[in-house]
Amino acid sequence: MQPVTPKPESDLASPANADRRRFSMLLAAAAASATGVAQSAHADDMAAALHRHGRDLKFDVAENMQRFVWDTPPVDPNKQPQHGSPFITEGYIYPYGTIVGNTATTVGTGVLANGDPEFPNLVIGRWTCRGWFVAQGAATKTGPMVITHQLYDLGRRPGELTLCTDGVELADVNVPVLRAVTGGTGRYVNAGGQTEQVFLGTNATLGFNLRYAFDLRRR
Repeated sequence: MQPVTPKPESDLASPANADRRRFSMLLAAAAASATGVAQSAHADDMAAALHRHGRDLKFDVAENMQRFVWDTPPVDPNKQPQHGSPFITEGYIYPYGTIVGNTATTVGTGVLANGDPEFPNLVIGRWTCRGWFVAQGAATKTGPMVITHQLYDLGRRPGELTLCTDGVELADVNVPVLRAVTGGTGRYVNAGGQTEQVFLGTNATLGFNLRYAFDLRRR
């Protein structure tokens, strides 16, 4: 019988390599944590810069049509929302000028087709809009299309730092319309004034892209 020669200890099982693997895992975890902190700090820096504008607050919104829900009836012959149809929708708030205008491509419009933000590291808030269709509902080609209440949530925690506006929204691209600032929370608790809203075009989800320039007044 041939003597059995013991096999050398596996490199993977050796204490030295086990220590190296543990060290590599720690490095990877530290790098991931640092990336997350850097991204969070980047978003915080942008939010801080946003609020330094004071009364002249500006930002862009990309609606995520994956979060659009409307109630039926009424509907038009094409089974689309008609005058009086209520709805709610959501979107991402970006620094002013992030979103490109009305183009033949959806690249740079702020939302991917699956509803994820196109620029996640640039998102500085959450936008919620509820209201009713008016005029010819979803078929409206010009003038007021919906009348809405909008909530701009700009804080790190929901409700911590918000602004609210009310008014009509136009079906027309690049035509400004004024909305009334009705209040807010945090530093905007006594906010009044108005904001100019401009419909820039649609994004990959067919949601509306909007641009805002506020003229805030203390009530």
